[in-house]
Amino acid sequence: MRRVQVKRKRAESIISEAVKRNISLSVGRVRRAEMIEVDGLGLLTINGKPLLLVDENEELYIPFIAEVGKHVSCPSIVVDMGAVSYIVNGADVMAPGIVFCEEFEEGNAVCVKTEKYEKVIAVGVALMASEKVEALKKGKAVKNHHHVGDRYWNSAKDLFQF
Repeated sequence: MRRVQVKRKRAESIISEAVKRNISLSVGRVRRAEMIEVDGLGLLTINGKPLLLVDENEELYIPFIAEVGKHVSCPSIVVDMGAVSYIVNGADVMAPGIVFCEEFEEGNAVCVKTEKYEKVIAVGVALMASEKVEALKKGKAVKNHHHVGDRYWNSAKDLFQF
């Protein structure tokens, strides 16, 4: 794990790229930005808060789960309780397990919430638009990139209080 301080302009350009992908960030003024490298992805921290998992080469911008609902938001889908154990172990989100979804486009970041508690358990990239997901009876709907208990979660848990 390597920590590198990021210039304000670079941090702001990363944030603007994330906003283009339907991710809302409320960080205020960027006073301090760092990029923490964890297994090929960078964890962008702004003012001491882990906000985004970033791979600029792959144009991948994923909200960090612990900050979703606080400083970061994106469209979400709700899955039934039967799908939860699979998703928190890294499985992609399959269409039959989806109970409800907000509006999103293919390639957008999507938060995965539980039906019972409405807690965010994973964040991924939509493989198709929300209209197609609602009509789909089988197959993958969201590629899981970050879930509770994964290597990014555990690395950040050691560094930040959440």
